[in-house]
Amino acid sequence: MKTAVRRVLRGGLWAMTRLRLSVRLSDRRDVLLCCNDPLMTKFLRPLWELFREDHRLKFRVVLLPPSSFKRSDSELDYMRAELPVREVGTNWAYSRAWDLVVCADHCFGNARRRSPSVFISHGMPGKIVPGETEEYSCSQHARDKKGRIVYRRIFTAREADAARLIESNPALEGTLVAVGDLENDQLLEQSRHREEFRREFGYKPEDVVVFVQSTWGEHCIWHTIGDALLSEARRLQSEFKFILSTHPHEYRAKPPGERVWGEYLRSFRADGFVVREPSEGWIPYMVASDIVVSDHTNLVQAAVLLEKPVIFSPVPKDVIWKESATWKIQQFAPVLEDAGRLGEYLSRAKEDYPFDKLHELAREIHPHAGEAAGRICREIYNLLGIPRLDV
Repeated sequence: MKTAVRRVLRGGLWAMTRLRLSVRLSDRRDVLLCCNDPLMTKFLRPLWELFREDHRLKFRVVLLPPSSFKRSDSELDYMRAELPVREVGTNWAYSRAWDLVVCADHCFGNARRRSPSVFISHGMPGKIVPGETEEYSCSQHARDKKGRIVYRRIFTAREADAARLIESNPALEGTLVAVGDLENDQLLEQSRHREEFRREFGYKPEDVVVFVQSTWGEHCIWHTIGDALLSEARRLQSEFKFILSTHPHEYRAKPPGERVWGEYLRSFRADGFVVREPSEGWIPYMVASDIVVSDHTNLVQAAVLLEKPVIFSPVPKDVIWKESATWKIQQFAPVLEDAGRLGEYLSRAKEDYPFDKLHELAREIHPHAGEAAGRICREIYNLLGIPRLDV
């Protein structure tokens, strides 16, 4: 009974606010940012910053409850600090109509269809959730129970990605659009500050810095060869300097007796390692490094964009979508099957690496360098039905 009443009330409120939005004479637009995880702030904030000076846009944020873990107060504080716009509760967010809903992850339920919505994605193209076969951005998570796409726009980085996905699912025609990549543009801009970052981290010009980065879950580098790799890294500290990093999910609490890898990595500061906190941006660490050791995290594509040698940990072939950028990197990058040979692989990466292939793939990954802000603004203003301020 309560559920039925709630649905009726929500439906009535949505109808009233939808009517108000449709008859309004001003250019003001109400935009809702949907954030269901601290990680998503890294993707929502840059988009908000593109439009924050436009007084016509009234931004709100809803911090949606996570589906699979308990969120701490510190995580909520972090999300609010990273998205400093007025927060609304979930009931209000779900019940009223919005001029635009922006999601970096597939969240907010069927309300994504009731109000115009855009999926800006998170991470690099080619992301596939373990156990699934479709690329995450256009998978079943982007459709309602009847199989209909719930977004007005789904952003991807390149025309090649859009064409490939539309070919496999023609229903995406007109919804999927290539806008470039804000994060890649920022990465290239920040690469100019390499020496500054290295000084901040305490590295000397002659130091060879190795960035060990990972995704999360059973196939990530820490769960597969983590202990052996860390043991060997300790032995190699006089020759190489190591930065350790893992996905924010690896900081979540585990049942008693199970290792929380994020917390465990923090303990290596006492041994002279640099450890990136999950609240810190990864770009300065990537820029400061010389060699990257990684698993199937999509961030490995950033290493290629900066043309840094990449060494992979062993990953099952079915975890990586064939023809993705990560898959293409693995066609020429070495795989560290035996962590005891880490020193040998690192030494070889400095001198004997297929840099020509690395350069070619870097150009393929990011064909629209410096264009993302303009492309995204064009799409968002078209969805909102108002001109850009600078037009």
